Amino acid sequence: MQTKLIRLEFKSKIIFQRTWHERPWRMPSDYLVRSLVYAWSKLYGDPNELVQALIDDHFRISSLLIVRRGKLFLPDYGTHIYVTLEGDEIIDPAELVTELSRIRVARDMDEPTPFEEYLINALKYEWAVIVSFSESFDLNKLIASFRLLGDLGIGGRKSKGSGRFRLTSVDSIDRYNLEVKCKGFGKLISRYLPTCKEVEGKIYQESVTIWYGSGKSYSYVVIPEGSEVNVMDDGQVIFVENDLNHRVPIFFRPLIAVVD
Repeated sequence: MQTKLIRLEFKSKIIFQRTWHERPWRMPSDYLVRSLVYAWSKLYGDPNELVQALIDDHFRISSLLIVRRGKLFLPDYGTHIYVTLEGDEIIDPAELVTELSRIRVARDMDEPTPFEEYLINALKYEWAVIVSFSESFDLNKLIASFRLLGDLGIGGRKSKGSGRFRLTSVDSIDRYNLEVKCKGFGKLISRYLPTCKEVEGKIYQESVTIWYGSGKSYSYVVIPEGSEVNVMDDGQVIFVENDLNHRVPIFFRPLIAVVD
């Protein structure tokens, strides 16, 4: 598997709502995959090539990372911070996230409903994702999908211009002194749902609920980023059916940064 780092520069803040995203301080790998599948389908008319690559394990992706002064900061679910692999520098997401209380006005006679939104000030830093892919995988199509996704935006209120970014470069990870693998011992940089019953290491657990339409959701308990684990399997790609009867991939394959 080859590995590249895709650098992103956000042009607007990212918006999350508590109703569907419990941890608004980071953008996890499975959300990025679903967004890329959508962008791929808009570009090429059919996402099956990317979906099949996910099934055949020809492509993996990390959660969103921060780049500051040439260093990578990885999300750590257990401490809710971004931290370098060496652990010598941190970024507190509290400096990025603003909570807003809003009121949803009903169209019928129901009472207005209060809800909360979270604004991530993504403009403050540069961001990146790490992708691992086989020789047969079409990286150029993925890059084109990233560029379109940047125009469409990620998160909430995309029609208002939120969550938009531009792809600035595709780099080798060697310049960041980082080794990335799919198996072995290391620190998770993606969400992971193992197929085996027992996983060794310093493990966090996260309850994930994914919503598709009114009152329709799927829930999983996954091993999140920052867990230091010995990965022995390939994780899982689960398919769920949304309100449009489309099969949507939920990506929980592991990607790990090697810890010395």
